[in-house]
Amino acid sequence: MTAAAEPMRRMPAALAPGEATPPPEAPPPPNDLPADNVDAQGGSGSQQKIASKGAGDSSNPFNGLGMSSGKGPTKIDSDQFRLDYQQKIATYIGHVKVAQPNGTMTSDKLKVTFGDNMHDIKMAYADGNVRISQGDRWATGDHAVLNQTAQTVVLTGSPVVHDGEDQITGSKITVYLKTGQSVVEHARTVIFPKNGQGGDNEGGGSTTPAAQH
Repeated sequence: MTAAAEPMRRMPAALAPGEATPPPEAPPPPNDLPADNVDAQGGSGSQQKIASKGAGDSSNPFNGLGMSSGKGPTKIDSDQFRLDYQQKIATYIGHVKVAQPNGTMTSDKLKVTFGDNMHDIKMAYADGNVRISQGDRWATGDHAVLNQTAQTVVLTGSPVVHDGEDQITGSKITVYLKTGQSVVEHARTVIFPKNGQGGDNEGGGSTTPAAQH
């Protein structure tokens, strides 16, 4: 059975996923990074900071995580839909798929809390087999949380972000939707050479030593 609640189709375009547990506290957004800065491999207790030229920069591999194009409707399909208007909670269960013009998100369960009406999204929590896709970029994890007020998305549970063949993994990935900046804790980045780039790494992936933060 596919359920797509009509009021939810007109949710704010910033709707994004999250988990069903209290959201982890996001660190303050990095503001001291040059554009296009990437530190590749982090050790225990380290953080990898990734800066882009802005949230709309097409070179930012996290650009689709917020699913915040502001264009077109939001469509949510699931096996089951539950609405508790008194508690201001909407819950989607089973084969959940959130589709917007700039990306899609799938998960086993999605819980959304709202304010005065269902257009006023406060928090969104996605649990189980979370996958967020935009073109050839996608992210996976066990849980994801959107804090609409803070404009952050936090991925946990073995999160991995793919940009074509390249990938970033860590214990927690925090994405700042307004700036496009991201912080990856206990990070490891694998970057494959582009066509035409030779050297010792030609034909295989490479891992770059981390800079200290």
